[in-house]
Amino acid sequence: LIDPVDNTQQRNSTSSKLIRKLSNKLLNKSSANKPALIIDDFEGLIEYSCFSHGDFLVSINNKKIKPSEFTAEKATDYMHSRLQEEGVLHIVAENPSGNDTIINVTIVRPRPNMSYHDLGLIVWNWPFLCVREIREGSIFQHTCIKEGDQISAINDIDCTKLRAKEFAKCVNELPGMEITISLVRRKQGEHV
Repeated sequence: LIDPVDNTQQRNSTSSKLIRKLSNKLLNKSSANKPALIIDDFEGLIEYSCFSHGDFLVSINNKKIKPSEFTAEKATDYMHSRLQEEGVLHIVAENPSGNDTIINVTIVRPRPNMSYHDLGLIVWNWPFLCVREIREGSIFQHTCIKEGDQISAINDIDCTKLRAKEFAKCVNELPGMEITISLVRRKQGEHV
């Protein structure tokens, strides 16, 4: 991540395995006309997410990220600490046109054999694959995921054409302990 107000930082920083860089240009959000940290480059699992170059970083684990309070390095460190300490990382970003909110949630399974049902995230197709319910006690309960969020990917698997049963099967077959879900939250009144 690169601090948008510190043009002296090296743009090839490799301190983050999640989002590697934020733009060193001070850009303004069109809707709020406030400075924002801008996603510039990716590394690790987040490369396969729905984030794009130029998206505005909004929050990390429900903490609003303000350029006046967070440097790019501090935001990167905060991401790593949340994943290590909480076992969950969710990043919210907005695209420059402000049409969608893009969300990435990474969790670490408490048990390696947790199934789709055990995770407590219920999905359905309405008309696209989206979150129907987050069950009480779910590992996703304390993330920013909301009912109606569209699921675009899980780890590096495109979910845009999956049905709910196929998604459940996919989750059950995922290797490893980390699960990263990429979601799109449409502004009210918007359609796919």
